[in-house]
Amino acid sequence: MCRVTRRLDLATKIAASAPITKQYRLAAVFYKGGALQSIGQNSEEAAFANGYTLHAERAAIDPWTLKETAGLLYVSRVRSRGDVSLSKPCQACVDWLVTETKVKRVFYTMPNGGHGSIDLNSLRK
Repeated sequence: MCRVTRRLDLATKIAASAPITKQYRLAAVFYKGGALQSIGQNSEEAAFANGYTLHAERAAIDPWTLKETAGLLYVSRVRSRGDVSLSKPCQACVDWLVTETKVKRVFYTMPNGGHGSIDLNSLRK
């Protein structure tokens, strides 16, 4: 099993135990230098003042080290039925990751069991 698959499997296990928000559970795991640094889950309890949910991608990045985060992020979504689905980060999260962090790449689950990725370095100006 490849490293990406193992890390997405970990994100999937964590997502499966996360609180359900909008009929799904979502988790992200952040790795730097090959070591697990942090874990994040979608949370309606940690919602922003405007009512938006705290997204797993943001929850997984330590806010005190935003500019030190030259690592990789892995995101998984599990539906309430238990099946893995597309977990490609929303555009707001991609924009935030590009402008506020140094995360190199985001890997995300796909419903067919595969995965996709976004090269964040290629989006930086």
